[in-house]
Amino acid sequence: CTSVAPSRACALIEEAARRAVSDARELLPFRIDAPLECELTTQTPGQADLFCQWPDMRRIDGSTLRFGADSMQSLVRVLNCL
Repeated sequence: CTSVAPSRACALIEEAARRAVSDARELLPFRIDAPLECELTTQTPGQADLFCQWPDMRRIDGSTLRFGADSMQSLVRVLNCL
């Protein structure tokens, strides 16, 4: 590991940040198109049993389940509820 003076480190960070955002107008947002499908492996089969009480959950194996969502927001909300 090579250390540099704090002032030099700040200058290098500023230069790298400037380069990184110079093309920002050309970048497109990352998107994952719906419908989405999430596969979740639980810590125990008991958790999978509990989570599969939710009507949309499909059991894949002892500790794994799968569900669909119409948006990333919906998918994250389901995960938060679990």
